[in-house]
Amino acid sequence: MTLSRLQLILWIVLILSTYLTVVLARVKTVGIEALNVALPTALLWLMGISITSMVGSPLILRNKRKEAP
Repeated sequence: MTLSRLQLILWIVLILSTYLTVVLARVKTVGIEALNVALPTALLWLMGISITSMVGSPLILRNKRKEAP
């Protein structure tokens, strides 16, 4: 497993577990509207950066292997 995949998996697990915890805590207090929880855009940007690095790293490595004598 590459570092970029590990990073993406860790971000997803962290964000989803936090989201689930918030939703479950709100179910007790708010009721049916517990799913109305907004994710901060900074978290979405971080996940986007992780996805980009996961996709981009194999492309960079492939180009480096082609250039090597």
